[in-house]
Amino acid sequence: SSGINAESHKYQLRAYLYQARDLISEDASGLSDPYAKIIYGNQSKATKIIPETLCPTWDQTIILDGIEIWGCPEEVSQHPPSVVLELFDYDPVGHDFLGRSVVNPMVVIFAEDAMTCRLNWYPIQRGPNPGGEILAAFELYLNDEDDNILPSLPPMMDETYQVAAAIAPEMQHTRIEVIMSFN
Repeated sequence: SSGINAESHKYQLRAYLYQARDLISEDASGLSDPYAKIIYGNQSKATKIIPETLCPTWDQTIILDGIEIWGCPEEVSQHPPSVVLELFDYDPVGHDFLGRSVVNPMVVIFAEDAMTCRLNWYPIQRGPNPGGEILAAFELYLNDEDDNILPSLPPMMDETYQVAAAIAPEMQHTRIEVIMSFN
């Protein structure tokens, strides 16, 4: 039988997770040991754990390969499946749920047409309550034909991919002087 969803294609998801802010505290110290988990289709992968912070900087790209999505690429680019991003506080005896964000990725049919994606702040929700924000971007590349060349992989550090320099925020060194007087 033929229909609009009679074909499937393979895709690669690139999740650029730079940092989060104002996360919920789950530890007695008033801090958390946060990590993020990307869920897309039937695949998932987690970031590294950043100890004792409510504002972690991961600077990490997560790549999920071989994702099968049904429908023609043009339809998928108009209505892509959402990326689910869940944040947790790591503890040796369990992991506390910090919140969730659901985001639509930017779909790239032909890699040579790709524009530099931009990081955006996405709200994190824990039930009806706000749970902070995450600075991230998501690209979904059509990847089922040999002639569709994917962009080169971002640089690696400590066995994880970093966020590519063209996507990461531009950093600048700032000096702060604090003057305290004790009477």
